[in-house]
Amino acid sequence: MELRTPESTLGRDTASAIRVGTVLGHRMMIEGVLGHLRRELAVGAGIAPHEVRAVLTGGLSSLPWARTIEGLDGIDPDLTLKGLVHLHRAVTGDEAQA
Repeated sequence: MELRTPESTLGRDTASAIRVGTVLGHRMMIEGVLGHLRRELAVGAGIAPHEVRAVLTGGLSSLPWARTIEGLDGIDPDLTLKGLVHLHRAVTGDEAQA
């Protein structure tokens, strides 16, 4: 079954009900956690919640439904790998392109 955004929140058959639970459920969970994280980080940093930036990372962030998550400032599926390249360069002193 394809993980795509369901046409309706009300599942009319088994496949659409599963999509509602998996795609919309995860999207709403991410939005909720993101809101809480923004508020907590903002208090700790003494800034407004909207000033806290959020970037979705990882392989699943490239799925079409990930672009519908509210509150994201960017999507970079390879951000973790890019960070590891920078860390490797810093540790080894190697400035060559990876």
